[in-house]
Amino acid sequence: MKKPRTIARRDADRAWDVVVIGAGPAGAVAAHEAARRGAEVLLVDRKSFPRRKVCGGCLNDAAVTALSDIGLSSWLDTLGAPRTQRLELATRGRRLALDLPGMGIAVSRERLDEMLVAAAAEQGASFLPETRALVEGIEKGYRRVRLEQGHEVVEVAARVVILATGLGSRLAAGEETLDTTVERRSRIGLGAAIESSEGDYPPGAIFMNVAHTGYVGVTRLEDGRINVAAALDVERTRREGADGAIGRILDEAGAAPIRDLSSADWQGTPLLTRRTRQLAAERLFVIGDAAGYVEPFTGEGMEWAIRSGLAVAEPAIETVGGWRPELERRWSRIHAHVVTGRQWKCRVLATLLRHPRMIDVSLRILSASPRISNGLVNWMVPRRVRP
Repeated sequence: MKKPRTIARRDADRAWDVVVIGAGPAGAVAAHEAARRGAEVLLVDRKSFPRRKVCGGCLNDAAVTALSDIGLSSWLDTLGAPRTQRLELATRGRRLALDLPGMGIAVSRERLDEMLVAAAAEQGASFLPETRALVEGIEKGYRRVRLEQGHEVVEVAARVVILATGLGSRLAAGEETLDTTVERRSRIGLGAAIESSEGDYPPGAIFMNVAHTGYVGVTRLEDGRINVAAALDVERTRREGADGAIGRILDEAGAAPIRDLSSADWQGTPLLTRRTRQLAAERLFVIGDAAGYVEPFTGEGMEWAIRSGLAVAEPAIETVGGWRPELERRWSRIHAHVVTGRQWKCRVLATLLRHPRMIDVSLRILSASPRISNGLVNWMVPRRVRP
């Protein structure tokens, strides 16, 4: 797989058409699409690459299709990622296996994100890792961006800034947060990739294990590790620790135990479910998790990130030609259509997953009726992305 080309900080010190802050799937796809349309694009991330992320070990069929539609099918093939053909639900000792439609895959974020950045660079985007970027004010038709790399600081100018910095994003140099409301009962995310040769979690399936304190998803990655991603109640996790809370959920669900949970390198997220009120300002668009998030289930979070990265390209390129206040309202409408309006299914599922007894009853019904279970899967897992 190709490695992303990087530039030196001194080479970033100029005016850009587009500066994208955050090189996860949303930011990398936005950079790819803006560069493909001829814009001069700077993609910035505070981490070095490749780097781990908590969630996002699964791409559903809609996400894979979207990436293929912009010419990344062969890039995806280089990842060697196993297809996710089956969803196995477990709660209170009851299990149900459901066939998944389409071409979803399980892939590590280290490989996927590095691939997406490399693809954006091949379109002409410049990549600047290990750099903190903070949005500043407007000056002579440009949005100013402060770039900090160690003790070196430079300000660059951009016709438009795309903010894709994830949950808990900061907006400006004064550490002002985005105007975001966090849902009162929101859970936190925890994840780790664990070396395991045991056969309890074979490739090709997503194992979803549900208990009253959260749920734990497990899948086998392209390199043989198992990816463990969980949405957990805050108080239980504080009392028991990551490995204790996750181990208890696996036990209560009747799932196979995972060795070495206590020695895993766990990473966490802020509270997950949240809504950002303002998604745009003059020469600034907010995308990806920074624009709002709902607890995902089988790859929806990555789908939403890719959707927003694709959809922001058009208003961003239009802004390069000149800012109009209507663009702010337009982005809010576009985002509501391609992302927010599609998150209600996960809201329903997140509510249901807080009640394992209801899940237990549902599994009994689904086990007795393949027609209903197939209909549920088709409802849960979209097949294509339509901006």
